[in-house]
Amino acid sequence: MSIEAVEWLRDRRGHEQVSFDDVADHLEDFVRVRPETRETIAALATFLARVEDLSHEHQGHGPTLGVEEDEATVPGSKGSEDLGVAG
Repeated sequence: MSIEAVEWLRDRRGHEQVSFDDVADHLEDFVRVRPETRETIAALATFLARVEDLSHEHQGHGPTLGVEEDEATVPGSKGSEDLGVAG
């Protein structure tokens, strides 16, 4: 996924309020249709589950705000076992 796709999502749906239950449902649907994305979606779900510990002040959509690259992108990183992600 490119940064352009994230910006398109933000422009198109950024004003909407959704629950993490809704997001989780969409992620599960996506993996059902594209099973090859399972590990990537698992890493994203792990990241989103832990993001509460980070600042949400994305000034100018800046850097990762203290997220270590391996924790944000690698399935099986700290905390992923709670989400059924095999390490």
